[in-house]
Amino acid sequence: MADGLDKNREEAAVEKQVRAVLPELRGHKQFRGRIVASELNWFMRMILLCVGEDRFPQGDKRDWGDIEGWADEVAKEVKHLVIS
Repeated sequence: MADGLDKNREEAAVEKQVRAVLPELRGHKQFRGRIVASELNWFMRMILLCVGEDRFPQGDKRDWGDIEGWADEVAKEVKHLVIS
């Protein structure tokens, strides 16, 4: 349950930052699951090393079905806006 709460807090914080720059934005979604150590700054690489790769395996583990479903929803909304 704590992981779900952390995810919700993180998404709320990102939402607040995005809305500060783009107040008219209809929505956004985060997709977790991609870690590439070579793309992390040195501090985050040290954390990854200390915590252990078994807890945060590198690679792309995102839920592509979830991403495709979200993209389909966006496409329907955009299509509706263009046709109207």
